[in-house]
Amino acid sequence: MTGTGAVGVRHEECNDVRRHGAAGARADGAISVRRDGAVATVRVGTGRRANALAIRDWRALAAVFEALGQDPSLGAVVVSGRGSATFSAGSDMREWLSARPAEIDASFAAM
Repeated sequence: MTGTGAVGVRHEECNDVRRHGAAGARADGAISVRRDGAVATVRVGTGRRANALAIRDWRALAAVFEALGQDPSLGAVVVSGRGSATFSAGSDMREWLSARPAEIDASFAAM
């Protein structure tokens, strides 16, 4: 079952994931959560650009972990990158090309 939860989060084959507070979905699904009993698997990236994450992805990732951290039935979280080449290069630096310094600072704060 595919569902939606926190902004920027795609849920794959999740059991009762909506209670974790994750809301809305990005079209490209840069952050996804899969729940199998007491184990949640969080996947980052799209499999392109070395799974670089935009500021909205960092915020979505933080929201996912905030929500998962409040679930007493959670036993473990597995974090993986989409694709087979790279876990994640970190921030998508393309966002910074035309950004003001305050926007770049906000990106670091979101990480």
